[in-house]
Amino acid sequence: MTYLKDLKLTDNFWLHEFFDSAEWVRFMKLPEEQRLFLIISLGQVAAALQEHVRDYFRKKTIITDGMRFKASGDGTSFHHSGKAADFKVEGVHHRTVQDRLNLIYPGGIGSYNAHTHLDIRHLFGWPVRARWTGKSQ
Repeated sequence: MTYLKDLKLTDNFWLHEFFDSAEWVRFMKLPEEQRLFLIISLGQVAAALQEHVRDYFRKKTIITDGMRFKASGDGTSFHHSGKAADFKVEGVHHRTVQDRLNLIYPGGIGSYNAHTHLDIRHLFGWPVRARWTGKSQ
């Protein structure tokens, strides 16, 4: 099913952008129903990035970390369920992006020193407007 790599989620985001090569292999081994659920979730993340980041700054938005099956942190990362992405906006300082999102975005925003985290927790009953600061690894 290599056609999935070329699945366009929004005007500016494709499914493959949310995976590194190892995560893609893990994704393709999942049952079809589970892959479909993750595609829907990642589509919602892509739509949020499109609306609140890409369309506003009108610059290329690069996903630096999307779907993550590997255990990290305490295991509650929204990356594990396809509900988050870390990203950079080409030519725009990360603090500028974070300041913009802090004003208008209803979901989770993580402010890091080299990227921004966005998640769609508000669509799944989690507290809205979650904000935190961390250090990029």
